[in-house]
Amino acid sequence: VLNGVERRIILNVPNELGILPRLPSDAIVEAPVYVTGNNIRPEPIVNVPSRMYPYVWYPRLSVTERALEAYLAGSKGLLIEALMHDPRTRSNEQAREVIEDLLNLPFNSDLKAHYK
Repeated sequence: VLNGVERRIILNVPNELGILPRLPSDAIVEAPVYVTGNNIRPEPIVNVPSRMYPYVWYPRLSVTERALEAYLAGSKGLLIEALMHDPRTRSNEQAREVIEDLLNLPFNSDLKAHYK
């Protein structure tokens, strides 16, 4: 990258590059890109099954937006609610346990203090 040689890598980048046109431009997407020096060029993603949007990407965006709202409010209740919207979450109890377990990890003491 520093020597001007183009490299293909996977990065989390703003969708403003138009990688997934049906997602908002401010969404962050993990995608293949070509990087040289100070230039990032997305690799076109073609033939995306239309079912990916309503069943995978829109739900993940919703959970991410709710988690951000919870962070900004410092609300553990909103954080649990965000996790409840993840289709992999089976119950309110499971969501509460996961959040408590994560916040109780020694390296998450700052987050534990943040969420009330």
